[in-house]
Amino acid sequence: MHFTPTPGAQQENIRAGTPACPSDAGQWLAVFDHAGKLRASQWIHALARRHHSVDTEQLPSLLRVDIYRRLYDHPPQCDDARKLLEILSSPSQDFMDYLGLVLEFVQLPRREQDQWGGALAWSHRGQPDATPTDKQVRYLRYLGHRGPLPQTRAEASRLINKLRQS
Repeated sequence: MHFTPTPGAQQENIRAGTPACPSDAGQWLAVFDHAGKLRASQWIHALARRHHSVDTEQLPSLLRVDIYRRLYDHPPQCDDARKLLEILSSPSQDFMDYLGLVLEFVQLPRREQDQWGGALAWSHRGQPDATPTDKQVRYLRYLGHRGPLPQTRAEASRLINKLRQS
C-alpha cells in the first residue's frame, strides 16, 4: 500500500507542521552519488511544484515522461536519469513515501520551502536529537563558527541563534 494522504489529511498535516511520512523516506537516494542525489531530488521537487494537485500514484508517470525528456535534452545527466527510471520501473515503498512527502512539502509557502531546503529536512524537523542538517552546518560555517560542530539539531539551532545575535 502506498502513502497517499487524502487532501483533507494532507492539509491537516501541513497545518500541524507534521509530515505524515516514515523517517526512512529517503533511503532510495542511496544509489546516487552526492550530485545525483541533489539532481534527482530537485527534479522531483520541480515536477511536484508544477503538478501539485496530483497524488503519489500519478506523480511517477509524470516523472517518467520528464526523465525521458531530460535524457534527450541533457545527455550528461544520463546516468542519474537512468537510475531514476530504474527506480520507477519498480518503485519501493520508501520512494513512494518520499513522493508523498514532496507533494506535502510543495503545498507549503515557497518561503518556508526555501527555509527548510527540501522535503527530507522538513520531515525531520520534529527530531531535535537527530544530527544537524547539512544546511545548519553550512550556515554555522557561514556565520563564522570554527569550533566543534553541535551533536544535535537542537544544539545547532541554539548556536545559530546565538551567532546571529552577536
